[in-house]
Amino acid sequence: MEVTTLRNHDGESEMATLESDPTKKPYSELLFKAGDTLRVVDYFYSKDWALALDRNNQIGLVHHYWVDIDPISWLIPNITRTNAEFYLKDKKRKIGCFVVRCSQSHEGFSISIKLRNKIGHMRVHWDKKKGHVHIWKRKFRTISDLVDYYLTYPIFGEMRLMVPEAPQLATSLYPFQPTDESQLCLQKSETIQILAFIDRDWYLAMKDFRRSGGIGTVPRKYIEFPPPEEKILPRVQMSSNLEYLNQHPTSASSTQSSVSSSYSEYSSSTSGDLISFESTEKLHTLS
Repeated sequence: MEVTTLRNHDGESEMATLESDPTKKPYSELLFKAGDTLRVVDYFYSKDWALALDRNNQIGLVHHYWVDIDPISWLIPNITRTNAEFYLKDKKRKIGCFVVRCSQSHEGFSISIKLRNKIGHMRVHWDKKKGHVHIWKRKFRTISDLVDYYLTYPIFGEMRLMVPEAPQLATSLYPFQPTDESQLCLQKSETIQILAFIDRDWYLAMKDFRRSGGIGTVPRKYIEFPPPEEKILPRVQMSSNLEYLNQHPTSASSTQSSVSSSYSEYSSSTSGDLISFESTEKLHTLS
């Protein structure tokens, strides 16, 4: 995916040394100017560091402080494999819905997809020389290009990707302090996105897709959903009989005569008869 740098970075900082992960390959920091475009191949390479390529295909580390990501409904880099399955198993997600996330087992991204009977996970490979990404043989410049292609053409069998709908919003009623790493810390009156229903007491929620720890479970009693929007049906304009007679004065006398005749026939009918009136036309309203 592509990100835009927010400010100049013309010298290595001490953050890369202080926050380095000994289990990861040590890359150098990329240098860039504000407004440069970088191609990210692993957004959570090491804590708050992304692994990216610059315009010269130089690979290096970029701290999240230096870049910004535009929100995309299918991109949740900080969601785990397990939470991605909860997210996609939700009844609101249709077959083909997917999410792009950072892999927990290798450098780069993975795509989790809702299949007919299960959730599938596909590794996105990337070329360390040119930064191209691919799942099969066809290569793409960015993960966004890959997604755009498989929205139109099958990614597996006859399966095409389908963009998921935006998650429902909720507001926290009280502060919530997690008791384990799977839970999400909440402050009062925070707006969160509900990713999935876990059970009657817990929801999977997201507070910030750009930061580690931004996704977790929250107790149902601690959040509140906004009231559903009322749907107002459009009013159908109907002309009255009086308006019709005013517009057609020549037919007024004949109409009046017809009405008088019908009234006379009705008056002469037996009082015990039951008369039902049923419209032969149906009123269709637009919704």
